[in-house]
Amino acid sequence: MLYDQHRTLPVALRSFLLLAIVHQATGAGYRHVRADETQPGKFKGYARVEKNLSHATVVSEDKRVATLLFDNFVTTAYGKGNHLVATQTQTFVVPVESDPTRETRIGLQIRGFLSTAGSARASLIVRAGGKTRVVDLEEAIIMAQRNLWIRQTSVSAQPNDAKSSGATEEQRNKARDAAKQLVPASAAEAVSDSFLFDMAYKVPPNSKNPITVMVVVDRDFDGSEDQGYLVIDSLDISVTDPIPQPSAPAKSPS
Repeated sequence: MLYDQHRTLPVALRSFLLLAIVHQATGAGYRHVRADETQPGKFKGYARVEKNLSHATVVSEDKRVATLLFDNFVTTAYGKGNHLVATQTQTFVVPVESDPTRETRIGLQIRGFLSTAGSARASLIVRAGGKTRVVDLEEAIIMAQRNLWIRQTSVSAQPNDAKSSGATEEQRNKARDAAKQLVPASAAEAVSDSFLFDMAYKVPPNSKNPITVMVVVDRDFDGSEDQGYLVIDSLDISVTDPIPQPSAPAKSPS
């Protein structure tokens, strides 16, 4: 029932609820960033989703990190007599304002969780900066486990600079909990694995910086034991050092 009710909520209302969650978790720390406040080599302070997907955007104070949080980026294939293949493709535009003579290095992290049972399988494909990556989900699960272990054991590690931080752990957990409500009850009972995917790329000066993510969940049979889902709850995009453009070759004397 909760799944059906949440699914029928208008997207605008889901977006408002998710933004309210972020605001509650950060208090005055979350605000809309105007494009005219940006500095060269930073994100412009907003992100656009090309399709029907509710999201909240958290931009660091120095605009070098942006986090997109999702409560309904859920792809499922489950149930007897239902579809054997489920797909979802989303494109995100996170503009960069930079020195017109320099490319910019971008770091992308995608976080989520998945579960497959029986003949079900899940695939994740990412395209950004002209690069296309088919994600090794087994490796991404190991990376998430390693990242969790590091955070749990590095008690003495220095905290991140608040000016260059995206979403907090509390914000991520709230978005994840909301997304879990969209996983069908029969599939939600299965144990899920968190995953973390890293990708580095570069964009030309003042790029719109489009990022496309495609998810496929498929199965060979439609039995009740053949079910799977993949959920993406957040994208983290960070600006790293700019790259000088190669200078034009000097003209040879005529």
